[in-house]
Amino acid sequence: MKRTFFVSLLTLLGVAAAVVWSLTRSSHAPQASDRDGNRQAISSDWRMISTGVGDSLRDFQFLDENNGWAITAHSIWRTDDGGHTWTEVRRAPTVKLLNHYEPQETLESVQFFSPSEGWVIEGTSLIHTTDSGATWEKYKPDGVAIRSIRFLDRDNGWFVGQLLRLPAVKDEFETWHPVIYGTKDGGNNWRRVYIGPEERYPLWDVWPLSSKDIWAVGVTILHSDDGGASWNKVPLKDRRGVSGMPVEIRFLDSNVGWMKTNEPGGYLLTTDGGNTWEPRPVSIVPGGFADVLYVSLTEAWGVARDIYRSNDSGITWTKVLDGDYFKLQHLKEGGILFVAGKSIAKRKCR
Repeated sequence: MKRTFFVSLLTLLGVAAAVVWSLTRSSHAPQASDRDGNRQAISSDWRMISTGVGDSLRDFQFLDENNGWAITAHSIWRTDDGGHTWTEVRRAPTVKLLNHYEPQETLESVQFFSPSEGWVIEGTSLIHTTDSGATWEKYKPDGVAIRSIRFLDRDNGWFVGQLLRLPAVKDEFETWHPVIYGTKDGGNNWRRVYIGPEERYPLWDVWPLSSKDIWAVGVTILHSDDGGASWNKVPLKDRRGVSGMPVEIRFLDSNVGWMKTNEPGGYLLTTDGGNTWEPRPVSIVPGGFADVLYVSLTEAWGVARDIYRSNDSGITWTKVLDGDYFKLQHLKEGGILFVAGKSIAKRKCR
């Protein structure tokens, strides 16, 4: 009897000790609990939308909470209900070369001013609509392959790419040159504002901060502060952990901007309007981010199928949502973050 009571007492003491140990351990490890709770809270803020398009969205742009445009590899779509339903407005054409039909042209990027007017890069040409995609007008200068377009407003825009120059005399070879074109009348007229030396790589992207302050990137980083009348090469003094050539440039405002390269591993960040660029190596994702977006100096978002967030200007990152996403957009009016890929996720930024 005494032995049985003694064993029972030991058992109860053991259970009590285990409970005390568990409570003590949890009180000493709030970071793991807080981190999981924070991730769950962030995840619950997202609203998931199935597009019904069938393919992944390569690029997209919402003009407001309801009206948006998007492209898959070969189709242009628009929505007026926040992305719940989409209407296909154009299929990219096939190209006939040497009496053979090649695959369809690939769509690359979109920029729209309204539900009715905008621009898309189709293959290496620009197409423009003013009637919500019912009709399209194509523009391509002779010998120019267009890679990126960006309008500051409806009138002032720039595109970058590459110019093919055919040999002037027999036995010479063709040459390729990076070029920049600009318009001041909404694309009715374009003029060449820059042509570089022979280079087999094009300029890949362009971003105007104002009608005077314009950036373009490729093998060479170019900056103009006089509307494109002159261009200066910008050296990168520190690229530790970030390799490859810049192929995409974006700015949040006149100070904060970032450049992605064509190799995985990170990106380059400026907080002083491009005077200096700091490397931001990203090791959390083996292949690097497919897209990066800053919504403030400290808050940044990245996608590599899953969605990641940084609250320290891109120094550290936390995965907040699983998925299959490739592109980001921050709609300043309304403070909405959109993420697109196989589907769309949206979140109100606080």
